[in-house]
Amino acid sequence: MKQPLILIVILLAPSVILSDEGGEVCPVSRLDDPIAFKDGDYILAAQVNSGTIRWRDVANRTEMYCDQSKSLIWNIQKGLAFKLNVEKFQPSFRALNKTLGYAVYETCKAAFQASSSALSIAENPRIVGMAIVDYAGFVETSSTVSTGRNISSFVYMTNTKELMDDTSFTTLFSLIDTEEREAEAMIQLLEKAGWMYMDIWYHKLSYTMASHIYKNYVQKVGGCGRMGDVTNSTIWFKESVNNTYRESGGTPAEVQLVLHNSNIRTKALLTYLIKDLGFRNKIYVLGGSNGRRKYMGGYAKILHDLGAYNSTIISFLPPLLNSEPGELVDNLTKKFWNSTRDEMDVLYREIQERKCDVVEDGSVTCPSTSWIPFITIGTQVIAQSLLAVVERGGGLCPSSIRNELYEEIMRKGKDYKIQFDAKTEGNFVFVNRTLDTGYGLLMYETKTDKFVELGHVNSTDVYISDAAVMPFLKSQYNSTCSVSCNPGFRRWYNRSTLITLPCCWSCVQCSSHTFSNHTDAVQCDSCLPKETSTADYTGCVSTSIEWNGFNSPQFCVMMSLISLGGAGTLLVAWLVARNEARPVIKASDPGYLYMVLFSIILGYYTSAIPLFKPSKYSCELEYISFSVFAAFITSNLFWKCYKIWGIFSAANNFQTPKFTAFLFKRSGQVLLNIFTLFLMIILILIDRFTGPGPGWTYHEAQLHDHANKFLVCTCFEGNKVTPFLPLALPAILFLMTLVLAFKMRSFPHNFSETLNICAATGFVLLGCVMFMSGYNMAFPILKSTLRSIVIFLIASSFLGALFVPRLVIVLQKGDIQEEREAIKAELQAFTSRDTDRRLSKAPQPT
Repeated sequence: MKQPLILIVILLAPSVILSDEGGEVCPVSRLDDPIAFKDGDYILAAQVNSGTIRWRDVANRTEMYCDQSKSLIWNIQKGLAFKLNVEKFQPSFRALNKTLGYAVYETCKAAFQASSSALSIAENPRIVGMAIVDYAGFVETSSTVSTGRNISSFVYMTNTKELMDDTSFTTLFSLIDTEEREAEAMIQLLEKAGWMYMDIWYHKLSYTMASHIYKNYVQKVGGCGRMGDVTNSTIWFKESVNNTYRESGGTPAEVQLVLHNSNIRTKALLTYLIKDLGFRNKIYVLGGSNGRRKYMGGYAKILHDLGAYNSTIISFLPPLLNSEPGELVDNLTKKFWNSTRDEMDVLYREIQERKCDVVEDGSVTCPSTSWIPFITIGTQVIAQSLLAVVERGGGLCPSSIRNELYEEIMRKGKDYKIQFDAKTEGNFVFVNRTLDTGYGLLMYETKTDKFVELGHVNSTDVYISDAAVMPFLKSQYNSTCSVSCNPGFRRWYNRSTLITLPCCWSCVQCSSHTFSNHTDAVQCDSCLPKETSTADYTGCVSTSIEWNGFNSPQFCVMMSLISLGGAGTLLVAWLVARNEARPVIKASDPGYLYMVLFSIILGYYTSAIPLFKPSKYSCELEYISFSVFAAFITSNLFWKCYKIWGIFSAANNFQTPKFTAFLFKRSGQVLLNIFTLFLMIILILIDRFTGPGPGWTYHEAQLHDHANKFLVCTCFEGNKVTPFLPLALPAILFLMTLVLAFKMRSFPHNFSETLNICAATGFVLLGCVMFMSGYNMAFPILKSTLRSIVIFLIASSFLGALFVPRLVIVLQKGDIQEEREAIKAELQAFTSRDTDRRLSKAPQPT
């Protein structure tokens, strides 16, 4: 069963429901009662859909009811047609001493009410079949119940191959074709006319399965075209049409296939295609089980009024929807309804008084539904089958009558003779529980302003009554304007060139690492990661994958240098720790030196990663590690520059700001580095949310003789944001150190030091740019090596520039006290110069 378990729970307790406007639980038993009922030994049921569920307050209680004040006249006509057809069989059943009754239930456009009424039908043992299930959206809901109780049911507004083939709905019969069989019938016409190039506009909710059949047909005959969903409202399907043409390119096809079951939207689509897009010389083929002969006049008027004088319309017309009105329709539309035996009769008379026009001679003209022939067939088929069961002595046991009726309907796929009125009758056959009637073909040509009956078509054959029409139907554009594309090439549609023939293309060779192995390929397929395309791009072959292997010269040289750099950094760290008491170390702040050494160690570690075979994780690790390395180096350089500026600024103003004093402490420096790390995490997360992030791939390359292709395994940048994130913090900190250096110009001795720090920060920023260029702006085999060299040079430059001069002083054999005296003398000289400068600027007494 397709319906979920919760639906069964609702069906087992249909007598209560909670109002969605609040209020207590109220009974809905009135909605479960039929709006038209006549008792009998056997009862046929119907579900109509005319009202709408509403809520109202009655005696301080919220009560649900079915509002029929806005009922459509044709929905009530379906129920009345059902009653009148049942009445036709009363004499036949009375001859057998039996009576035939009816029960009409209102679904009120609510799925739960359709389920509830279906359960009421199923629980009445004298109801043997259901001749109408009126609303497409409730078919599965209602049929779930009726099939479970073996009640034969007839639907006429929806059908799919899945619905009719599904074992969950074995007692369900359809009076219209499945969308798949309708598509197969239309393909018979397409093949007869030789149409290969077409644009298909379809209603997704009604033609999802059929759209695949049309697509397969176009591919089978070697044609091409477009498919666009025009399910949405008039405003939105215009955007869908425009997007379809923008994405596919080329020009519109000569044949425009419109699959829509709405007259209003079909008119809107035709108007838009002709008026706004200028499709004035097309063949419009209108499909749909809802096709009406009376609609063709409106379509023809659109073509004529909009000047589409070279266009043609061909419409598929289901015979039942286009049958001539008979005595039954005349009774429902040409006079007031005088019978008032039940609620449905009263409702219909009220609607007639509002909707029907009274002409001068006193007669009445009412609109009528085109679905009455379907109601007639469904009711008469089930009544005829029931009569046959009773005539041969069946139907004596209430528990078996439904089974006997179903077997009679299915027996030998028998023909049914349906009496529409005293003069009109027809024979009908069910195939796979679906009525097989085929389609009539009606053509309108704007040039001649005439309607022509083309013939008849079904899912297996097409009959054209006038052979002279066939040359006109043969498309003059049914030869491609392009040559076939050989294997190794693909079609390319030139969107910038105006062409007069549809589906024109050029042939372009597949790109590297792709191939095509058949003619007229729309796109080239990709080779596997460890393969590359052959010389003619018709296949793929295994090939070697190159990277900085362990035996390569660049790997050996770089790893040797990295090892020396790492060992040297550890040695420097040991010497700094051993000589922290020396003035030259204290003056530079050991905490600052340790953080820079940590950054250098991280840089050497990062420079080794690109030398190994890339993987997704190693590429991400390299990217993140370099970002942190650059951020730490620049943030500590900024801290050093800020500290120098803070000291001399405080000396100049005779006070130190609280924030500056806090930042001078070791805890302030630690918090600055933690904050830097936090910012890097935020930036990395931004990178993740804006795309896939850094990754790795295979780049194809080849030697100078254009042979012996090989693949280079290397990292690549993941998205447009990725290249800029490592540059963000270094660039900001460079600008900040530049501002501080500019402020220090009043102190010449220290101005040069802050200027050197600013230059060092700029050097790191330049290194970041060179590192990111190693992803794209280099030959594939050199990319990883370039990135490794850049990181190594940055780390080595800082190790040499910051620590070698200090270590030279530390390693010299000298007295610490002498160093202190020298530094003290230098500070006294600076203080003296600063005092003289201030006195010279002070105002002289008069």
